[in-house]
Parts: sequence; C-alpha cells; structure tokens
Amino acid sequence: MAIVVDQRLFSDAKPAIFRDPSFFVTNSRLPTPQEGRAAATLSSDNPCIATTVVFPLQSLFVKYGPQVKSLEGQCVHLVKYHLASSVPVPKVYG
Repeated sequence: MAIVVDQRLFSDAKPAIFRDPSFFVTNSRLPTPQEGRAAATLSSDNPCIATTVVFPLQSLFVKYGPQVKSLEGQCVHLVKYHLASSVPVPKVYG
C-alpha cells in the first residue's frame, strides 16, 4: 500500500499543536518550558544536539532545542495516522 503525502502539509512556518485529550485524563497540563529546562539533567551547548527530558510521573518525554522543528512532530503524527496499526508511534502533544 502506497501512501501519498502532499508536501505542502509540512510547512515549518506554523507550529503544530496536536491536542490529545487522553493525556489530560490523568494530567492537568503539560510542563512549562521553565519546568522542562529545570528538569533537564544533561544539556549541550551544541545547538545541533536536542535536549531531552523525561517526566516519569506523567509518562512524558520532552525533546527541545533550536534545531527541533515542528516538522518532526508533524511527521510523527502522519506516521501514527497512517501506520499506527503496524508501527509503534509515540503521541505528539505540541
């Protein structure tokens, strides 16, 4: 089965926010950027390396940095939409 994707759907000009209500059943909100930076145990001064933070109580993994683009989240969302039955894909919240 071929999946054809219109590349115009992927514009890095606008951030994409995917609102999945299942996260908010057990969590009241996503961590703030300040909470993410405070929780980061390892970060790099290299702008090409993304910083990752794990919030185990929320079952949440956060990836951020100057080279992390909303396009990456859009691609993960697309893979989940089309291939979730055959490929394990994490949820994207924003």
